[in-house]
Amino acid sequence: MPANRTPHPTKLRSPRGAQLTEIEWSDGKTTRYEHRTLRGLCPCAQCQGHDRGIRWLESAESASKLALELSEIEQVGNYAVGLTWGDGHSGGIYSFEYLRELAPLHDRPIEYLRAFRRD
Repeated sequence: MPANRTPHPTKLRSPRGAQLTEIEWSDGKTTRYEHRTLRGLCPCAQCQGHDRGIRWLESAESASKLALELSEIEQVGNYAVGLTWGDGHSGGIYSFEYLRELAPLHDRPIEYLRAFRRD
């Protein structure tokens, strides 16, 4: 695989009612994502606006269980997945590159997540 090519998911597990999603990648790596982290760093324009990078959304800290449950995951082209949350929020397209960037955030304390910036 060329060095500049982002690995792609080969398996994605997020059982109904789960608060965690697990992805197995084409390079053999397995990553885990707490739904609070995915929702708190939702890249959609509604959450982040149009003129700045991605910042932590404090609303994820008090989100309901429903708001942190995925109701649908769909592949977007060959580069991303789209997530629809249990409360109906959708529009966040999580590129494979972005998901790999978020992987080290698994099990990080809330203070660390609050400091996350992607410009």
